Amino acid sequence: MSYITRYEPSTLVNEVNKMIEQALRPLTKTDTSNIETSQWIPAIDIKEDKKQFTILADLPGVEKSDINISMENNILTLKGSRPATPKEEMTHYFRTERIRGNFYRQFALPDTADGAKIEAKLQKGVLEIFIPKKESAQPQSIEIRSDE
Repeated sequence: MSYITRYEPSTLVNEVNKMIEQALRPLTKTDTSNIETSQWIPAIDIKEDKKQFTILADLPGVEKSDINISMENNILTLKGSRPATPKEEMTHYFRTERIRGNFYRQFALPDTADGAKIEAKLQKGVLEIFIPKKESAQPQSIEIRSDE
């Protein structure tokens, strides 16, 4: 057998998601969660608690050295690549489903995010990005005084 079948089950889902995002996207392009030049889109979870925002990105098979995280004007950019399998090794494949190549995601962060203190760690194929909130954004208890 001399041909390879590439199976991409998420292609239709990705296209529908792109169409929905474009329809709901504000007129300014400050928050692009995926860019047209991406060859694949890592799954992302974003959570918030009182002290920080946390972004979790599924990046199995991506080395730390192949990931770049930056922040400018409250836009967090996550980009990198998963290297392609060398052609010599592809001769024994009958099916390939894992997408290779570049990824590029951007997220607009609120003004409460402290870009100077961002930390990240990669463990077991999951990238965790911790974005602390500025001290001024932390909840504060306000004492009520009485004239009595």
